[in-house]
Amino acid sequence: MLDREGSDLADRIRSVFRDRGHDPTEDIALEKLNDHWNGILEGTDLRGFSKAYWNPEAGWCDASAATASIMNAAISKGVKYVTGTVDSIVLNYDSSVKGIHTEDGCILTADTIVLATGAWTSSLMSPIEDQLKITEDHRVERQVSAAGVGVVHYKMSPSEMNQLSKMPVVVYGENGEVIPPPKENCLLKYTNSNTFRNTTQTPSGHKISVPPERDQHIVPENLKREAIRDVSTKVMPMFSQKEPDYWRLCWDAYTPTQDWLLCQHPNARLKNLYFATGGSFHSYKFLPIIGKYMVNVLSGKGNGDERDRAWAWKDPNVKWKGAHESTAPKRELRDLEVDPSAGRDSHL
Repeated sequence: MLDREGSDLADRIRSVFRDRGHDPTEDIALEKLNDHWNGILEGTDLRGFSKAYWNPEAGWCDASAATASIMNAAISKGVKYVTGTVDSIVLNYDSSVKGIHTEDGCILTADTIVLATGAWTSSLMSPIEDQLKITEDHRVERQVSAAGVGVVHYKMSPSEMNQLSKMPVVVYGENGEVIPPPKENCLLKYTNSNTFRNTTQTPSGHKISVPPERDQHIVPENLKREAIRDVSTKVMPMFSQKEPDYWRLCWDAYTPTQDWLLCQHPNARLKNLYFATGGSFHSYKFLPIIGKYMVNVLSGKGNGDERDRAWAWKDPNVKWKGAHESTAPKRELRDLEVDPSAGRDSHL
Protein backbone atom coordinates (compact mmCIF):
# COMPACT_ATOMS: atom_id res chain seq x y z
CA MET A 1 0.00 0.00 0.00
CA LEU A 2 1.23 3.46 -0.95
CA ASP A 3 0.21 6.13 1.55
CA ARG A 4 -0.22 9.79 0.69
CA GLU A 5 1.43 12.61 2.59
CA GLY A 6 -0.79 13.69 5.48
CA SER A 7 -2.87 10.50 5.42
CA ASP A 8 -3.18 8.28 8.49
CA LEU A 9 -4.91 5.43 6.67
CA ALA A 10 -1.92 3.08 6.57
CA ASP A 11 -1.13 3.77 10.23
CA ARG A 12 -4.71 3.00 11.25
CA ILE A 13 -4.73 -0.24 9.27
CA ARG A 14 -1.45 -1.40 10.76
CA SER A 15 -2.54 -0.47 14.28
CA VAL A 16 -5.37 -3.00 13.93
CA PHE A 17 -2.80 -5.71 13.27
CA ARG A 18 -0.72 -4.65 16.27
CA ASP A 19 -3.76 -4.51 18.53
CA ARG A 20 -4.65 -8.09 17.67
CA GLY A 21 -1.11 -9.19 18.56
CA HIS A 22 0.18 -10.04 15.09
CA ASP A 23 1.50 -7.50 12.59
CA PRO A 24 2.73 -9.14 9.36
CA THR A 25 3.29 -5.84 7.53
CA GLU A 26 6.69 -4.60 6.41
CA ASP A 27 7.87 -1.09 5.56
CA ILE A 28 9.18 -0.56 2.04
CA ALA A 29 11.17 2.55 1.16
CA LEU A 30 9.68 4.32 -1.83
CA GLU A 31 13.04 4.37 -3.59
CA LYS A 32 13.23 0.57 -3.23
CA LEU A 33 9.85 -0.28 -4.74
CA ASN A 34 11.36 -1.26 -8.07
CA ASP A 35 13.44 -3.92 -6.32
CA HIS A 36 10.33 -5.94 -5.49
CA TRP A 37 7.92 -8.17 -7.46
CA ASN A 38 9.92 -8.30 -10.67
CA GLY A 39 10.00 -4.52 -10.96
CA ILE A 40 6.30 -4.20 -11.79
CA LEU A 41 6.04 -0.81 -10.04
CA GLU A 42 8.67 0.80 -12.25
CA GLY A 43 7.48 4.17 -13.51
CA THR A 44 4.83 4.57 -10.81
CA ASP A 45 4.22 8.23 -10.01
CA LEU A 46 5.22 8.64 -6.35
CA ARG A 47 4.69 12.38 -6.10
CA GLY A 48 2.60 13.17 -3.03
CA PHE A 49 3.30 9.81 -1.38
CA SER A 50 5.30 9.56 1.82
CA LYS A 51 5.65 5.84 2.56
CA ALA A 52 4.68 2.32 1.62
CA TYR A 53 4.19 -1.04 3.26
CA TRP A 54 3.21 -4.49 2.17
CA ASN A 55 1.37 -7.33 3.85
CA PRO A 56 2.59 -10.78 2.76
CA GLU A 57 -0.55 -12.34 4.26
CA ALA A 58 -2.92 -10.24 2.14
CA GLY A 59 -4.28 -11.43 -1.16
CA TRP A 60 -7.24 -11.57 -3.49
CA CYS A 61 -9.62 -14.19 -4.80
CA ASP A 62 -11.55 -14.97 -7.95
CA ALA A 63 -14.92 -13.66 -6.78
CA SER A 64 -16.93 -15.48 -9.43
CA ALA A 65 -15.37 -18.85 -8.66
CA ALA A 66 -15.55 -18.27 -4.90
CA THR A 67 -19.24 -17.39 -5.04
CA ALA A 68 -20.00 -20.46 -7.14
CA SER A 69 -18.06 -22.61 -4.68
CA ILE A 70 -19.89 -21.35 -1.62
CA MET A 71 -23.27 -21.70 -3.34
CA ASN A 72 -22.46 -25.29 -4.27
CA ALA A 73 -21.52 -25.95 -0.65
CA ALA A 74 -24.83 -24.46 0.51
CA ILE A 75 -26.80 -26.55 -1.98
CA SER A 76 -25.01 -29.69 -0.81
CA LYS A 77 -26.33 -28.94 2.69
CA GLY A 78 -29.92 -28.65 1.53
CA VAL A 79 -30.30 -25.01 0.50
CA LYS A 80 -32.82 -24.54 -2.32
CA TYR A 81 -31.16 -22.23 -4.84
CA VAL A 82 -33.54 -20.30 -7.08
CA THR A 83 -32.55 -17.67 -9.64
CA GLY A 84 -34.75 -14.82 -10.78
CA THR A 85 -35.09 -11.06 -10.93
CA VAL A 86 -36.84 -9.64 -7.87
CA ASP A 87 -39.13 -6.74 -8.66
CA SER A 88 -40.85 -6.20 -5.29
CA ILE A 89 -41.17 -7.20 -1.65
CA VAL A 90 -44.56 -8.65 -0.67
CA LEU A 91 -46.20 -7.80 2.67
CA ASN A 92 -48.68 -9.77 4.76
CA TYR A 93 -51.96 -8.30 6.00
CA ASP A 94 -50.21 -7.32 9.27
CA SER A 95 -47.40 -5.53 7.35
CA SER A 96 -44.80 -8.17 8.10
CA VAL A 97 -42.85 -9.41 5.10
CA LYS A 98 -44.39 -12.36 3.28
CA GLY A 99 -41.69 -12.80 0.67
CA ILE A 100 -40.52 -11.50 -2.68
CA HIS A 101 -42.12 -11.27 -6.10
CA THR A 102 -40.09 -11.97 -9.24
CA GLU A 103 -40.50 -10.59 -12.73
CA ASP A 104 -41.76 -13.95 -13.99
CA GLY A 105 -44.68 -13.82 -11.54
CA CYS A 106 -43.32 -16.16 -8.86
CA ILE A 107 -43.76 -15.36 -5.15
CA LEU A 108 -41.16 -16.88 -2.84
CA THR A 109 -42.17 -16.88 0.82
CA ALA A 110 -40.43 -17.50 4.14
CA ASP A 111 -41.01 -16.89 7.84
CA THR A 112 -37.83 -14.81 7.99
CA ILE A 113 -36.49 -12.72 5.11
CA VAL A 114 -32.84 -11.66 4.78
CA LEU A 115 -32.02 -9.04 2.16
CA ALA A 116 -28.46 -9.40 0.90
CA THR A 117 -29.20 -7.08 -1.99
CA GLY A 118 -26.24 -4.71 -1.98
CA ALA A 119 -26.62 -1.58 -4.08
CA TRP A 120 -30.24 -2.49 -4.93
CA THR A 121 -31.42 -2.53 -1.29
CA SER A 122 -32.97 0.94 -1.27
CA SER A 123 -34.76 0.47 -4.59
CA LEU A 124 -36.41 -2.71 -3.26
CA MET A 125 -37.31 -1.20 0.10
CA SER A 126 -38.64 2.14 -1.13
CA PRO A 127 -42.12 0.91 -2.24
CA ILE A 128 -42.89 -0.78 1.08
CA GLU A 129 -41.46 2.19 2.97
CA ASP A 130 -44.01 4.28 1.08
CA GLN A 131 -46.76 1.78 1.84
CA LEU A 132 -45.95 1.83 5.56
CA LYS A 133 -45.40 5.62 5.58
CA ILE A 134 -41.89 5.31 6.99
CA THR A 135 -40.32 8.74 7.40
CA GLU A 136 -37.21 9.89 5.56
CA ASP A 137 -34.87 9.54 8.54
CA HIS A 138 -35.89 5.93 9.11
CA ARG A 139 -35.62 4.71 5.52
CA VAL A 140 -32.91 2.29 4.55
CA GLU A 141 -31.32 4.87 2.24
CA ARG A 142 -29.90 6.51 5.37
CA GLN A 143 -28.21 3.18 6.19
CA VAL A 144 -27.02 1.89 2.82
CA SER A 145 -26.82 3.81 -0.43
CA ALA A 146 -25.68 2.71 -3.88
CA ALA A 147 -22.22 3.96 -4.84
CA GLY A 148 -20.30 3.23 -8.02
CA VAL A 149 -16.72 3.14 -9.27
CA GLY A 150 -15.20 2.92 -12.72
CA VAL A 151 -13.06 -0.11 -13.57
CA VAL A 152 -10.78 -0.74 -16.54
CA HIS A 153 -9.24 -4.07 -17.59
CA TYR A 154 -6.13 -4.62 -19.71
CA LYS A 155 -5.31 -7.94 -21.35
CA MET A 156 -1.87 -9.21 -20.39
CA SER A 157 0.45 -11.07 -22.75
CA PRO A 158 2.17 -14.34 -21.69
CA SER A 159 5.39 -12.45 -20.92
CA GLU A 160 3.49 -9.86 -18.87
CA MET A 161 1.67 -12.61 -16.98
CA ASN A 162 5.04 -14.11 -16.13
CA GLN A 163 6.33 -10.77 -14.86
CA LEU A 164 3.16 -10.31 -12.78
CA SER A 165 3.26 -13.81 -11.31
CA LYS A 166 4.25 -12.55 -7.85
CA MET A 167 2.19 -9.37 -7.93
CA PRO A 168 0.40 -8.30 -4.73
CA VAL A 169 -2.75 -6.19 -4.69
CA VAL A 170 -1.48 -2.63 -5.14
CA VAL A 171 -3.35 0.11 -3.27
CA TYR A 172 -2.44 3.46 -4.78
CA GLY A 173 -3.31 5.62 -1.80
CA GLU A 174 -6.86 6.89 -2.06
CA ASN A 175 -6.73 7.04 -5.86
CA GLY A 176 -7.46 3.41 -6.56
CA GLU A 177 -6.05 -0.08 -6.68
CA VAL A 178 -4.69 -2.66 -9.09
CA ILE A 179 -5.77 -6.31 -8.87
CA PRO A 180 -3.58 -9.15 -10.20
CA PRO A 181 -4.73 -10.81 -13.42
CA PRO A 182 -6.29 -14.29 -13.05
CA LYS A 183 -4.71 -17.00 -15.17
CA GLU A 184 -8.10 -17.80 -16.69
CA ASN A 185 -8.56 -14.44 -18.43
CA CYS A 186 -5.23 -12.57 -18.01
CA LEU A 187 -7.04 -9.29 -17.24
CA LEU A 188 -5.23 -6.74 -15.08
CA LYS A 189 -7.84 -4.66 -13.27
CA TYR A 190 -7.48 -0.98 -12.32
CA THR A 191 -10.14 0.56 -10.07
CA ASN A 192 -10.65 4.31 -9.84
CA SER A 193 -11.73 4.88 -6.22
CA ASN A 194 -13.34 8.26 -6.89
CA THR A 195 -16.90 7.11 -6.25
CA PHE A 196 -20.23 8.50 -7.42
CA ARG A 197 -23.95 8.15 -6.79
CA ASN A 198 -26.89 7.76 -9.14
CA THR A 199 -29.62 9.68 -7.37
CA THR A 200 -33.18 9.25 -8.60
CA GLN A 201 -36.51 10.44 -7.26
CA THR A 202 -39.09 7.81 -6.36
CA PRO A 203 -42.78 8.24 -7.25
CA SER A 204 -43.38 9.37 -3.66
CA GLY A 205 -40.74 12.09 -3.95
CA HIS A 206 -37.95 10.47 -1.96
CA LYS A 207 -34.40 10.56 -3.31
CA ILE A 208 -32.39 7.35 -3.42
CA SER A 209 -29.22 6.22 -5.18
CA VAL A 210 -29.62 3.14 -7.38
CA PRO A 211 -27.53 1.54 -10.14
CA PRO A 212 -28.81 2.63 -13.56
CA GLU A 213 -30.96 0.14 -15.44
CA ARG A 214 -28.59 -0.37 -18.33
CA ASP A 215 -25.58 -2.42 -19.35
CA GLN A 216 -22.89 -1.65 -16.78
CA HIS A 217 -20.26 -1.81 -19.53
CA ILE A 218 -21.54 1.57 -20.73
CA VAL A 219 -19.05 3.94 -19.09
CA PRO A 220 -18.99 7.73 -19.61
CA GLU A 221 -16.00 8.99 -21.57
CA ASN A 222 -15.31 11.50 -18.79
CA LEU A 223 -14.95 8.65 -16.31
CA LYS A 224 -12.67 6.75 -18.69
CA ARG A 225 -10.40 9.75 -19.07
CA GLU A 226 -10.31 10.24 -15.31
CA ALA A 227 -9.39 6.60 -14.63
CA ILE A 228 -6.56 6.72 -17.15
CA ARG A 229 -5.31 10.10 -15.94
CA ASP A 230 -5.45 9.37 -12.20
CA VAL A 231 -4.83 5.63 -11.96
CA SER A 232 -3.76 3.47 -14.90
CA THR A 233 -1.08 5.85 -16.20
CA LYS A 234 0.15 6.60 -12.68
CA VAL A 235 0.61 3.19 -11.06
CA MET A 236 2.26 0.26 -12.88
CA PRO A 237 2.09 2.28 -16.12
CA MET A 238 4.14 -0.18 -18.17
CA PHE A 239 1.11 -2.50 -18.25
CA SER A 240 -1.46 0.05 -19.40
CA GLN A 241 0.26 1.32 -22.55
CA LYS A 242 -2.35 -0.37 -24.72
CA GLU A 243 -6.04 -0.20 -25.49
CA PRO A 244 -8.23 -1.40 -22.60
CA ASP A 245 -9.89 -4.76 -23.08
CA TYR A 246 -13.10 -3.49 -21.51
CA TRP A 247 -14.61 -1.03 -19.05
CA ARG A 248 -17.44 -1.34 -16.57
CA LEU A 249 -19.18 0.34 -13.66
CA CYS A 250 -19.15 -1.55 -10.36
CA TRP A 251 -21.71 -0.83 -7.63
CA ASP A 252 -21.86 -1.56 -3.93
CA ALA A 253 -23.91 -0.58 -0.89
CA TYR A 254 -22.09 2.17 0.99
CA THR A 255 -22.74 2.65 4.72
CA PRO A 256 -22.08 5.67 6.98
CA THR A 257 -19.20 3.91 8.77
CA GLN A 258 -18.19 1.48 6.00
CA ASP A 259 -19.20 -1.35 8.34
CA TRP A 260 -21.71 -4.02 7.40
CA LEU A 261 -25.40 -3.62 8.04
CA LEU A 262 -26.17 -6.93 9.78
CA CYS A 263 -29.36 -6.40 11.72
CA GLN A 264 -33.10 -6.69 12.11
CA HIS A 265 -35.24 -3.91 10.68
CA PRO A 266 -36.03 -1.57 13.61
CA ASN A 267 -39.67 -1.05 12.59
CA ALA A 268 -41.85 -3.42 14.64
CA ARG A 269 -44.08 -4.14 11.64
CA LEU A 270 -41.08 -5.48 9.74
CA LYS A 271 -39.72 -7.57 12.58
CA ASN A 272 -39.16 -10.61 10.35
CA LEU A 273 -37.00 -8.62 7.90
CA TYR A 274 -33.21 -8.64 8.25
CA PHE A 275 -30.33 -7.10 6.33
CA ALA A 276 -26.97 -8.57 5.38
CA THR A 277 -25.44 -5.89 3.20
CA GLY A 278 -23.20 -2.82 3.22
CA GLY A 279 -20.03 -3.98 1.48
CA SER A 280 -18.63 -0.46 1.00
CA PHE A 281 -16.21 -1.87 -1.64
CA HIS A 282 -14.17 -3.89 0.84
CA SER A 283 -16.29 -6.63 2.43
CA TYR A 284 -16.17 -9.51 -0.06
CA LYS A 285 -13.12 -10.85 1.76
CA PHE A 286 -15.36 -11.76 4.69
CA LEU A 287 -17.48 -14.19 2.65
CA PRO A 288 -16.09 -17.32 4.38
CA ILE A 289 -16.99 -16.09 7.88
CA ILE A 290 -19.92 -13.68 7.64
CA GLY A 291 -22.47 -16.49 7.83
CA LYS A 292 -21.83 -17.33 11.47
CA TYR A 293 -22.31 -13.70 12.47
CA MET A 294 -25.57 -13.45 10.53
CA VAL A 295 -26.83 -16.61 12.23
CA ASN A 296 -26.15 -14.96 15.59
CA VAL A 297 -28.17 -11.93 14.49
CA LEU A 298 -31.08 -14.10 13.33
CA SER A 299 -31.09 -16.10 16.55
CA GLY A 300 -31.01 -12.97 18.72
CA LYS A 301 -27.74 -14.09 20.28
CA GLY A 302 -25.75 -11.13 18.98
CA ASN A 303 -22.04 -10.86 18.31
CA GLY A 304 -20.80 -8.88 21.31
CA ASP A 305 -21.21 -5.19 22.09
CA GLU A 306 -18.52 -3.88 19.73
CA ARG A 307 -19.68 -5.80 16.67
CA ASP A 308 -23.36 -5.27 17.41
CA ARG A 309 -22.81 -1.50 17.55
CA ALA A 310 -20.76 -1.49 14.35
CA TRP A 311 -23.26 -3.57 12.37
CA ALA A 312 -26.47 -2.11 13.80
CA TRP A 313 -29.03 0.20 12.22
CA LYS A 314 -27.48 3.64 12.80
CA ASP A 315 -29.13 6.62 14.46
CA PRO A 316 -29.78 9.02 11.53
CA ASN A 317 -29.26 12.05 13.77
CA VAL A 318 -25.67 11.13 14.65
CA LYS A 319 -22.71 12.22 12.53
CA TRP A 320 -20.88 8.93 12.06
CA LYS A 321 -17.17 8.71 11.33
CA GLY A 322 -16.22 6.32 8.57
CA ALA A 323 -13.20 4.07 8.45
CA HIS A 324 -12.26 5.42 5.01
CA GLU A 325 -14.33 8.55 4.55
CA SER A 326 -12.50 9.74 1.44
CA THR A 327 -14.22 6.96 -0.52
CA ALA A 328 -17.69 8.39 0.20
CA PRO A 329 -19.45 9.45 -3.02
CA LYS A 330 -19.51 13.22 -3.47
CA ARG A 331 -20.70 13.48 -7.09
CA GLU A 332 -23.37 12.17 -9.42
CA LEU A 333 -23.04 9.78 -12.35
CA ARG A 334 -25.17 12.09 -14.50
CA ASP A 335 -22.61 14.87 -14.10
CA LEU A 336 -19.94 12.57 -15.53
CA GLU A 337 -22.11 11.70 -18.51
CA VAL A 338 -22.29 15.24 -19.84
CA ASP A 339 -19.57 16.45 -22.18
CA PRO A 340 -19.32 20.16 -21.27
CA SER A 341 -17.77 21.05 -24.62
CA ALA A 342 -20.45 19.36 -26.68
CA GLY A 343 -23.47 19.49 -24.39
CA ARG A 344 -24.32 15.83 -24.89
CA ASP A 345 -23.92 12.49 -23.19
CA SER A 346 -20.22 11.65 -23.07
CA HIS A 347 -20.70 7.92 -23.70
CA LEU A 348 -22.66 8.35 -26.94
